[in-house]
Amino acid sequence: MDLLGNIIINTFSIVVLAVIGFYSHRHSIKRAVDDKLYMSILLITALMLVICIFGRLDGTGHAYYHSLNAAANFILFFTGPVVPCLWLTYVLHKIFQDREKTRRLLYVSAVYCGIYAAMLAISVPYAWFYYIDADNYYHKGPYFIAVIIIAVAPILIAMLSVIKNRKMIEGQHYRSFLIFPLPPMICIVLHTMFSGFFLVWNGVVLALLIIFLNVQDHNIYTDYLTEIYNRKKLEGYLEEKICKSTGSSDAFAAILLDLDNFKSINDIYGHGAGDEALRVSAKLLKDSLRYGDLVARFGGDEFFCVLEIRTMKELEDVAQRIKEQFQRFNESNKHSYQISFSMGYDLYDCRRQMGADEFEKHIDDLLYKDKCIQRQIRSIQAY
Repeated sequence: MDLLGNIIINTFSIVVLAVIGFYSHRHSIKRAVDDKLYMSILLITALMLVICIFGRLDGTGHAYYHSLNAAANFILFFTGPVVPCLWLTYVLHKIFQDREKTRRLLYVSAVYCGIYAAMLAISVPYAWFYYIDADNYYHKGPYFIAVIIIAVAPILIAMLSVIKNRKMIEGQHYRSFLIFPLPPMICIVLHTMFSGFFLVWNGVVLALLIIFLNVQDHNIYTDYLTEIYNRKKLEGYLEEKICKSTGSSDAFAAILLDLDNFKSINDIYGHGAGDEALRVSAKLLKDSLRYGDLVARFGGDEFFCVLEIRTMKELEDVAQRIKEQFQRFNESNKHSYQISFSMGYDLYDCRRQMGADEFEKHIDDLLYKDKCIQRQIRSIQAY
């Protein structure tokens, strides 16, 4: 591809990224880790598309262009594994929603990219990976395949992680995570076969567009702190479930959970500990439920779950599983505070023809009864 063609297609790709970036910035959750990772990938890709133009100055005779071509290709090679490592981190965070694991993976990725950068710097005088000849033409080096392996490895790990944990991923997200690597991988193969065909970063743009349309465009339904669904999503989902509930085959259940003495955690240990308690509670709830069940933050320290359950026995088993999850957390002594809660739950009975608001009120009444019982128990224990 000649320089003009490269400029045209890269400019178009940058415009696409600008549109995605503008929309993502307006609707992103500032503290959400996945949004930060996605925006980082997007910004690096846009920068690489600009640099890629200067790395396609093959055949221009001036020494200035030779230096520009060499510098641009070094930067392009230097950033080879950066986006794949960020993609791996993004995928694993989406699966596990564990900030500490994500932080550790970023450290490991930094070391991985640092070692590669050192190898690249050492290789330049020996033309191991690539070189620019006296006529200012780019050529692949004898160990060029090593660069490909280093860049592709994090992508393959991400794909294997997605397949291994597919039960933890929404269907639409699962398909998008598997499709994401295909456009850049196809472009990498073509570049390996034909040196003049370099559209890898354009392939990344297409992949980012796929993720934007199918995964990232969800922030209006996400609670910024706990990164679970918010009340807006819950209301729509609950109304949809009620409309579809016409008999026992469409039955479902709901659980409303309210943290006890949450204010005391804030007062004694600080608001940082309170925020952490909310995030921990959201994770414990998600770990207690099955794939397909919905967990949403209902209020300040309240969580609402909608479950694909048809019998009271199943519902009571889930309630017990939630209690055991929180009990194990409290017994672990990993934090200075403990989390206790009150809970209300019931099956939705379509014969009673309750709307979403009425059903929420019904569950809330059951929660209030449980809270009164818990207070009585604590009073007796204190006495």
